[in-house]
Amino acid sequence: IYIDPPYGKDSMGEFAKTNYTNAITRDNLLSMLYPRLILAKQLLSDEGVIFCSIDDKNQAYVKCLFDEVFGERCMVACFPKKGTGGRQDSTHFAIVHEYLLCYAKNIDLFKAGEVGIDKKYAFYDEEKKLWYNTQLLRKWGDGARRKDRPNLFYPIYYNEKKNTFSLEMEEGFIEILPMLDSENEGRWRWAKTSMRDGIKDKCIEIQKKGKDYIPYERIYENPEEESNKLYSTWIDDIDNSTGAKLIKKILPKENFGYPKATDLIYKILQMANAKPNSLILDFFAGSGTTGHAVLDLNKTDGGNRSFILCQINEKTEENPNGIAYDVTSKRLKRIMTGECYDGTKDFPWLKDNEPYGGNLDVYEIESVANFENTPGKSPFDVIDETLYGKEKFKTVKEKIDWVCSNFEKTQKTLDSE
Repeated sequence: IYIDPPYGKDSMGEFAKTNYTNAITRDNLLSMLYPRLILAKQLLSDEGVIFCSIDDKNQAYVKCLFDEVFGERCMVACFPKKGTGGRQDSTHFAIVHEYLLCYAKNIDLFKAGEVGIDKKYAFYDEEKKLWYNTQLLRKWGDGARRKDRPNLFYPIYYNEKKNTFSLEMEEGFIEILPMLDSENEGRWRWAKTSMRDGIKDKCIEIQKKGKDYIPYERIYENPEEESNKLYSTWIDDIDNSTGAKLIKKILPKENFGYPKATDLIYKILQMANAKPNSLILDFFAGSGTTGHAVLDLNKTDGGNRSFILCQINEKTEENPNGIAYDVTSKRLKRIMTGECYDGTKDFPWLKDNEPYGGNLDVYEIESVANFENTPGKSPFDVIDETLYGKEKFKTVKEKIDWVCSNFEKTQKTLDSE
Protein backbone atom coordinates (compact mmCIF):
# COMPACT_ATOMS: atom_id res chain seq x y z
CA ILE A 1 0.00 0.00 0.00
CA TYR A 2 1.15 3.53 -0.76
CA ILE A 3 -0.68 6.62 0.49
CA ASP A 4 -0.14 10.35 0.17
CA PRO A 5 -2.71 11.80 2.59
CA PRO A 6 -3.80 15.45 2.35
CA TYR A 7 -1.30 16.90 4.77
CA GLY A 8 -0.31 20.57 4.86
CA LYS A 9 1.70 21.58 1.83
CA ASP A 10 2.70 24.93 3.29
CA SER A 11 2.61 26.18 6.89
CA MET A 12 0.21 24.45 9.28
CA GLY A 13 -0.91 27.67 10.91
CA GLU A 14 -4.52 27.38 12.06
CA PHE A 15 -5.38 25.11 9.15
CA ALA A 16 -3.30 22.78 7.03
CA LYS A 17 -3.70 23.43 3.34
CA THR A 18 -4.24 20.17 1.48
CA ASN A 19 -3.16 19.01 -1.95
CA TYR A 20 -6.54 20.19 -3.19
CA THR A 21 -8.58 23.28 -2.29
CA ASN A 22 -10.24 22.39 1.02
CA ALA A 23 -8.76 22.91 4.47
CA ILE A 24 -8.06 20.32 7.15
CA THR A 25 -6.87 20.65 10.72
CA ARG A 26 -4.28 18.32 12.20
CA ASP A 27 -6.99 16.73 14.35
CA ASN A 28 -9.00 16.16 11.19
CA LEU A 29 -5.98 14.58 9.52
CA LEU A 30 -5.30 12.12 12.33
CA SER A 31 -8.97 11.30 12.89
CA MET A 32 -9.44 10.72 9.18
CA LEU A 33 -6.34 8.52 8.92
CA TYR A 34 -6.99 6.30 11.95
CA PRO A 35 -9.91 4.16 10.68
CA ARG A 36 -8.30 3.98 7.25
CA LEU A 37 -5.07 2.60 8.72
CA ILE A 38 -7.08 0.04 10.72
CA LEU A 39 -8.63 -1.19 7.46
CA ALA A 40 -5.30 -0.96 5.63
CA LYS A 41 -3.72 -3.32 8.13
CA GLN A 42 -6.52 -5.82 7.56
CA LEU A 43 -6.08 -5.59 3.80
CA LEU A 44 -2.31 -6.12 3.80
CA SER A 45 -0.97 -9.60 3.20
CA ASP A 46 1.15 -11.08 5.97
CA GLU A 47 4.26 -10.10 3.99
CA GLY A 48 2.77 -6.74 3.05
CA VAL A 49 4.10 -3.25 3.71
CA ILE A 50 2.65 0.27 3.69
CA PHE A 51 4.44 3.49 2.70
CA CYS A 52 3.13 6.93 3.61
CA SER A 53 4.39 10.30 2.34
CA ILE A 54 4.28 13.06 4.95
CA ASP A 55 5.87 16.47 5.52
CA ASP A 56 8.16 17.45 8.39
CA LYS A 57 5.42 19.31 10.30
CA ASN A 58 3.15 16.26 10.55
CA GLN A 59 5.67 13.42 10.49
CA ALA A 60 5.92 13.03 14.28
CA TYR A 61 2.15 12.95 14.76
CA VAL A 62 1.46 10.55 11.90
CA LYS A 63 4.32 8.28 12.99
CA CYS A 64 2.72 7.96 16.44
CA LEU A 65 -0.52 6.97 14.74
CA PHE A 66 1.28 4.31 12.70
CA ASP A 67 3.00 3.08 15.87
CA GLU A 68 -0.39 2.61 17.50
CA VAL A 69 -1.98 0.79 14.57
CA PHE A 70 0.92 -1.32 13.29
CA GLY A 71 3.11 -1.42 16.40
CA GLU A 72 6.41 0.39 16.80
CA ARG A 73 8.25 -2.90 16.28
CA CYS A 74 6.83 -3.14 12.75
CA MET A 75 8.33 0.18 11.67
CA VAL A 76 10.70 -0.66 8.84
CA ALA A 77 12.20 2.79 8.19
CA CYS A 78 11.60 6.52 7.96
CA PHE A 79 13.05 7.76 4.68
CA PRO A 80 14.01 11.44 4.42
CA LYS A 81 13.28 12.43 0.84
CA LYS A 82 15.06 15.39 -0.70
CA GLY A 83 12.76 17.65 -2.70
CA THR A 84 13.27 20.57 -5.03
CA GLY A 85 11.13 23.34 -3.51
CA GLY A 86 10.99 25.32 -0.31
CA ARG A 87 13.68 27.91 -0.91
CA GLN A 88 11.23 30.65 -1.83
CA ASP A 89 8.69 29.74 0.89
CA SER A 90 11.06 29.33 3.85
CA THR A 91 11.86 32.06 6.39
CA HIS A 92 14.80 30.69 8.36
CA PHE A 93 15.98 27.60 6.46
CA ALA A 94 15.29 26.19 3.04
CA ILE A 95 12.94 23.26 3.65
CA VAL A 96 13.72 20.89 0.78
CA HIS A 97 12.69 17.54 2.21
CA GLU A 98 9.74 15.45 3.28
CA TYR A 99 9.45 11.95 4.74
CA LEU A 100 8.36 8.51 3.69
CA LEU A 101 7.18 6.25 6.53
CA CYS A 102 7.36 2.50 6.01
CA TYR A 103 5.62 -0.11 8.21
CA ALA A 104 5.25 -3.86 7.73
CA LYS A 105 2.22 -5.84 8.76
CA ASN A 106 4.58 -8.49 10.16
CA ILE A 107 8.19 -7.35 10.42
CA ASP A 108 9.38 -10.98 10.69
CA LEU A 109 7.84 -11.91 7.33
CA PHE A 110 8.58 -8.80 5.31
CA LYS A 111 11.58 -9.00 2.99
CA ALA A 112 12.68 -5.70 1.46
CA GLY A 113 13.79 -5.40 -2.11
CA GLU A 114 17.48 -5.18 -2.89
CA VAL A 115 19.30 -2.80 -5.18
CA GLY A 116 20.48 -5.86 -7.05
CA ILE A 117 16.91 -6.54 -8.17
CA ASP A 118 17.10 -3.28 -10.11
CA LYS A 119 20.65 -4.16 -11.18
CA LYS A 120 22.83 -1.64 -9.41
CA TYR A 121 25.11 -1.80 -12.42
CA ALA A 122 22.69 -2.64 -15.18
CA PHE A 123 24.96 -2.31 -18.25
CA TYR A 124 28.23 -3.90 -19.30
CA ASP A 125 31.01 -2.10 -21.16
CA GLU A 126 32.78 -4.66 -23.35
CA GLU A 127 35.74 -2.36 -23.95
CA LYS A 128 36.41 -1.55 -20.28
CA LYS A 129 35.15 -4.91 -18.98
CA LEU A 130 33.14 -3.11 -16.29
CA TRP A 131 29.49 -2.85 -15.32
CA TYR A 132 27.96 0.62 -15.12
CA ASN A 133 24.79 2.62 -14.56
CA THR A 134 23.79 5.95 -16.08
CA GLN A 135 22.52 9.25 -14.75
CA LEU A 136 21.45 12.46 -16.47
CA LEU A 137 24.32 14.67 -17.51
CA ARG A 138 21.94 17.58 -17.19
CA LYS A 139 21.54 18.93 -13.66
CA TRP A 140 18.14 18.28 -12.10
CA GLY A 141 16.49 19.54 -8.92
CA ASP A 142 17.63 22.66 -7.07
CA GLY A 143 19.84 24.97 -9.10
CA ALA A 144 19.09 23.22 -12.41
CA ARG A 145 18.40 26.43 -14.34
CA ARG A 146 20.82 28.25 -16.60
CA LYS A 147 20.63 31.41 -14.49
CA ASP A 148 21.83 29.45 -11.43
CA ARG A 149 25.17 28.60 -13.09
CA PRO A 150 25.40 30.42 -16.46
CA ASN A 151 28.88 29.05 -17.18
CA LEU A 152 27.46 25.50 -17.20
CA PHE A 153 25.12 26.24 -20.09
CA TYR A 154 26.98 25.44 -23.31
CA PRO A 155 26.50 23.10 -26.29
CA ILE A 156 28.03 19.69 -26.81
CA TYR A 157 28.01 18.07 -30.23
CA TYR A 158 27.14 14.50 -31.15
CA ASN A 159 27.66 12.39 -34.28
CA GLU A 160 25.09 9.59 -34.24
CA LYS A 161 26.73 7.51 -36.98
CA LYS A 162 30.15 7.52 -35.30
CA ASN A 163 28.69 7.67 -31.74
CA THR A 164 31.23 10.35 -30.82
CA PHE A 165 31.09 13.67 -28.98
CA SER A 166 32.91 16.97 -29.28
CA LEU A 167 32.94 20.42 -27.72
CA GLU A 168 33.49 21.96 -31.14
CA MET A 169 31.03 21.92 -34.02
CA GLU A 170 32.12 19.54 -36.78
CA GLU A 171 30.52 18.28 -39.97
CA GLY A 172 27.93 15.59 -39.31
CA PHE A 173 27.47 16.60 -35.67
CA ILE A 174 24.29 17.91 -34.05
CA GLU A 175 24.09 20.46 -31.24
CA ILE A 176 22.74 19.36 -27.83
CA LEU A 177 21.89 21.89 -25.11
CA PRO A 178 20.92 21.18 -21.47
CA MET A 179 17.26 22.17 -21.83
CA LEU A 180 14.80 21.50 -19.01
CA ASP A 181 12.06 21.36 -21.63
CA SER A 182 11.42 22.91 -25.03
CA GLU A 183 11.33 26.45 -23.59
CA ASN A 184 13.36 26.51 -20.36
CA GLU A 185 17.15 26.45 -20.32
CA GLY A 186 18.91 24.24 -17.81
CA ARG A 187 22.58 23.49 -17.21
CA TRP A 188 25.06 20.62 -17.24
CA ARG A 189 26.44 19.08 -14.08
CA TRP A 190 29.96 19.34 -15.49
CA ALA A 191 32.14 22.30 -16.36
CA LYS A 192 33.79 22.24 -19.78
CA THR A 193 37.04 20.73 -18.46
CA SER A 194 35.17 17.82 -16.86
CA MET A 195 33.07 17.43 -19.99
CA ARG A 196 36.21 17.23 -22.10
CA ASP A 197 37.62 14.54 -19.77
CA GLY A 198 34.32 12.65 -19.91
CA ILE A 199 34.38 12.66 -23.70
CA LYS A 200 38.01 11.49 -23.70
CA ASP A 201 37.30 8.68 -21.21
CA LYS A 202 34.13 7.63 -23.09
CA CYS A 203 31.98 8.21 -20.02
CA ILE A 204 29.11 9.78 -21.97
CA GLU A 205 26.36 8.02 -23.85
CA ILE A 206 23.22 9.12 -25.66
CA GLN A 207 19.74 7.80 -25.00
CA LYS A 208 17.25 8.81 -27.66
CA LYS A 209 13.70 9.53 -26.49
CA GLY A 210 11.40 10.42 -29.35
CA LYS A 211 13.19 13.09 -31.34
CA ASP A 212 15.37 14.18 -28.42
CA TYR A 213 18.99 13.17 -27.84
CA ILE A 214 19.67 13.04 -24.09
CA PRO A 215 23.25 12.70 -22.78
CA TYR A 216 23.92 10.49 -19.76
CA GLU A 217 27.02 9.95 -17.65
CA ARG A 218 28.26 6.40 -17.28
CA ILE A 219 28.99 5.55 -13.64
CA TYR A 220 31.24 2.51 -13.48
CA GLU A 221 31.45 0.07 -10.60
CA ASN A 222 34.56 -0.11 -8.50
CA PRO A 223 35.61 -3.78 -8.64
CA GLU A 224 37.54 -3.36 -5.39
CA GLU A 225 34.46 -2.23 -3.44
CA GLU A 226 31.97 -4.69 -2.05
CA SER A 227 28.54 -3.89 -3.47
CA ASN A 228 25.94 -2.91 -0.86
CA LYS A 229 22.67 -4.58 -1.87
CA LEU A 230 20.45 -2.70 0.59
CA TYR A 231 18.56 0.42 -0.44
CA SER A 232 19.59 3.55 1.41
CA THR A 233 17.06 5.32 3.62
CA TRP A 234 18.19 8.64 2.11
CA ILE A 235 16.23 9.37 -1.09
CA ASP A 236 17.83 12.08 -3.20
CA ASP A 237 17.45 10.77 -6.75
CA ILE A 238 13.82 11.77 -7.41
CA ASP A 239 12.94 15.01 -9.17
CA ASN A 240 9.53 16.12 -7.87
CA SER A 241 8.95 18.44 -10.81
CA THR A 242 8.64 15.51 -13.21
CA GLY A 243 5.19 14.73 -11.79
CA ALA A 244 3.65 18.00 -13.00
CA LYS A 245 5.47 17.85 -16.33
CA LEU A 246 4.21 14.31 -16.98
CA ILE A 247 0.61 15.22 -16.17
CA LYS A 248 0.76 18.09 -18.65
CA LYS A 249 1.82 15.67 -21.38
CA ILE A 250 -1.08 13.32 -20.60
CA LEU A 251 -3.76 15.86 -19.64
CA PRO A 252 -2.65 19.17 -21.18
CA LYS A 253 -6.07 20.80 -20.66
CA GLU A 254 -6.64 19.63 -17.07
CA ASN A 255 -5.18 20.97 -13.84
CA PHE A 256 -3.99 19.09 -10.77
CA GLY A 257 -1.62 20.56 -8.22
CA TYR A 258 1.35 18.74 -6.69
CA PRO A 259 1.20 15.33 -8.40
CA LYS A 260 3.77 12.81 -7.14
CA ALA A 261 6.63 11.80 -9.41
CA THR A 262 6.10 8.41 -11.03
CA ASP A 263 9.77 7.65 -10.33
CA LEU A 264 9.11 7.86 -6.58
CA ILE A 265 6.33 5.25 -6.60
CA TYR A 266 8.35 3.10 -9.01
CA LYS A 267 11.22 3.11 -6.51
CA ILE A 268 8.86 2.36 -3.61
CA LEU A 269 7.57 -0.71 -5.46
CA GLN A 270 11.14 -1.90 -5.83
CA MET A 271 12.00 -1.23 -2.19
CA ALA A 272 8.80 -3.04 -1.17
CA ASN A 273 9.89 -6.04 -3.24
CA ALA A 274 6.58 -5.98 -5.11
CA LYS A 275 6.46 -9.41 -6.72
CA PRO A 276 5.24 -9.84 -10.34
CA ASN A 277 1.68 -10.71 -9.27
CA SER A 278 1.37 -8.21 -6.42
CA LEU A 279 -1.74 -6.15 -5.80
CA ILE A 280 -1.01 -2.50 -4.96
CA LEU A 281 -3.50 -0.21 -3.19
CA ASP A 282 -3.55 3.59 -2.97
CA PHE A 283 -6.58 5.05 -1.18
CA PHE A 284 -5.51 8.68 -1.69
CA ALA A 285 -5.00 8.21 -5.41
CA GLY A 286 -4.94 11.87 -6.51
CA SER A 287 -3.81 12.03 -10.11
CA GLY A 288 -3.27 8.26 -10.37
CA THR A 289 0.53 8.24 -10.10
CA THR A 290 0.58 4.89 -8.29
CA GLY A 291 -1.31 3.16 -11.09
CA HIS A 292 1.03 4.72 -13.65
CA ALA A 293 4.09 3.48 -11.74
CA VAL A 294 2.68 -0.06 -11.51
CA LEU A 295 2.14 -0.12 -15.27
CA ASP A 296 5.65 1.22 -15.80
CA LEU A 297 7.23 -1.48 -13.63
CA ASN A 298 5.19 -4.20 -15.34
CA LYS A 299 6.47 -2.98 -18.69
CA THR A 300 10.06 -3.01 -17.42
CA ASP A 301 10.17 -6.50 -15.93
CA GLY A 302 7.21 -8.26 -17.59
CA GLY A 303 5.23 -8.39 -14.33
CA ASN A 304 1.48 -8.77 -14.01
CA ARG A 305 0.87 -6.51 -11.02
CA SER A 306 -2.54 -4.95 -10.59
CA PHE A 307 -3.70 -1.91 -8.65
CA ILE A 308 -6.70 -0.52 -6.82
CA LEU A 309 -6.94 3.27 -6.59
CA CYS A 310 -9.52 5.11 -4.49
CA GLN A 311 -10.19 8.81 -4.87
CA ILE A 312 -12.98 10.99 -3.52
CA ASN A 313 -14.47 12.80 -6.49
CA GLU A 314 -13.79 16.23 -5.06
CA LYS A 315 -15.06 18.99 -7.34
CA THR A 316 -12.98 22.14 -7.76
CA GLU A 317 -12.95 25.11 -10.11
CA GLU A 318 -10.21 23.40 -12.12
CA ASN A 319 -12.01 20.02 -12.14
CA PRO A 320 -15.78 20.71 -12.27
CA ASN A 321 -16.63 17.04 -12.86
CA GLY A 322 -14.47 15.99 -9.93
CA ILE A 323 -10.84 14.89 -9.62
CA ALA A 324 -11.65 11.19 -10.06
CA TYR A 325 -13.37 11.83 -13.40
CA ASP A 326 -11.33 14.73 -14.77
CA VAL A 327 -7.87 13.51 -13.71
CA THR A 328 -7.46 10.07 -12.12
CA SER A 329 -9.47 7.82 -14.44
CA LYS A 330 -8.81 9.96 -17.51
CA ARG A 331 -5.04 9.75 -17.02
CA LEU A 332 -5.09 5.96 -16.67
CA LYS A 333 -7.47 5.54 -19.61
CA ARG A 334 -5.14 7.54 -21.86
CA ILE A 335 -1.86 5.83 -20.95
CA MET A 336 -3.39 2.34 -21.05
CA THR A 337 -5.37 2.60 -24.30
CA GLY A 338 -3.80 5.55 -26.12
CA GLU A 339 -7.05 7.49 -26.27
CA CYS A 340 -9.49 9.28 -24.01
CA TYR A 341 -13.09 8.34 -23.30
CA ASP A 342 -14.29 10.49 -26.18
CA GLY A 343 -11.88 8.78 -28.61
CA THR A 344 -9.46 11.70 -28.87
CA LYS A 345 -5.75 10.95 -29.19
CA ASP A 346 -4.31 14.46 -29.24
CA PHE A 347 -2.13 14.43 -26.12
CA PRO A 348 1.69 14.86 -26.27
CA TRP A 349 2.52 11.75 -24.19
CA LEU A 350 1.70 9.54 -27.18
CA LYS A 351 4.53 11.01 -29.23
CA ASP A 352 7.20 9.36 -27.09
CA ASN A 353 5.35 6.44 -25.49
CA GLU A 354 3.43 3.31 -26.37
CA PRO A 355 0.18 2.68 -24.45
CA TYR A 356 0.59 0.12 -21.67
CA GLY A 357 -2.53 -1.91 -22.44
CA GLY A 358 -4.42 -3.87 -19.79
CA ASN A 359 -7.93 -3.57 -18.41
CA LEU A 360 -9.23 -0.56 -16.50
CA ASP A 361 -12.44 -0.87 -14.47
CA VAL A 362 -13.85 2.32 -12.95
CA TYR A 363 -16.49 2.17 -10.24
CA GLU A 364 -18.39 4.84 -8.40
CA ILE A 365 -18.95 3.69 -4.82
CA GLU A 366 -22.02 4.72 -2.85
CA SER A 367 -22.51 4.23 0.87
CA VAL A 368 -25.43 3.31 3.06
CA ALA A 369 -25.54 3.65 6.86
CA ASN A 370 -25.84 0.40 8.81
CA PHE A 371 -28.59 2.00 10.90
CA GLU A 372 -30.72 3.03 7.91
CA ASN A 373 -34.10 1.27 8.01
CA THR A 374 -36.25 3.31 5.64
CA PRO A 375 -37.90 0.92 3.15
CA GLY A 376 -35.94 0.95 -0.10
CA LYS A 377 -32.90 2.62 1.52
CA SER A 378 -31.68 0.02 4.01
CA PRO A 379 -28.44 -1.94 3.30
CA PHE A 380 -30.55 -4.98 2.45
CA ASP A 381 -32.49 -3.00 -0.17
CA VAL A 382 -29.65 -0.96 -1.62
CA ILE A 383 -27.02 -3.72 -1.97
CA ASP A 384 -27.78 -5.53 -5.22
CA GLU A 385 -26.65 -9.14 -5.03
CA THR A 386 -26.75 -9.53 -8.82
CA LEU A 387 -23.76 -7.17 -9.08
CA TYR A 388 -21.76 -9.78 -7.16
CA GLY A 389 -22.67 -12.72 -9.39
CA LYS A 390 -25.62 -13.86 -7.30
CA GLU A 391 -29.17 -14.51 -8.35
CA LYS A 392 -31.90 -12.60 -6.56
CA PHE A 393 -32.51 -14.12 -3.14
CA LYS A 394 -35.97 -15.60 -2.64
CA THR A 395 -36.29 -14.61 1.02
CA VAL A 396 -35.27 -11.65 3.14
CA LYS A 397 -33.50 -14.00 5.57
CA GLU A 398 -31.19 -15.26 2.80
CA LYS A 399 -30.40 -11.68 1.83
CA ILE A 400 -29.72 -10.67 5.45
CA ASP A 401 -27.42 -13.65 6.05
CA TRP A 402 -25.47 -12.90 2.86
CA VAL A 403 -25.11 -9.17 3.58
CA CYS A 404 -24.05 -9.71 7.19
CA SER A 405 -21.43 -12.33 6.32
CA ASN A 406 -19.98 -10.59 3.25
CA PHE A 407 -20.13 -6.94 4.29
CA GLU A 408 -19.09 -7.33 7.91
CA LYS A 409 -15.84 -5.39 7.55
CA THR A 410 -17.53 -2.51 5.75
CA GLN A 411 -19.71 -2.04 8.84
CA LYS A 412 -16.79 -2.15 11.31
CA THR A 413 -17.09 0.31 14.21
CA LEU A 414 -14.21 1.66 16.27
CA ASP A 415 -14.32 1.84 20.04
CA SER A 416 -13.51 5.24 21.49
CA GLU A 417 -13.51 6.66 24.97
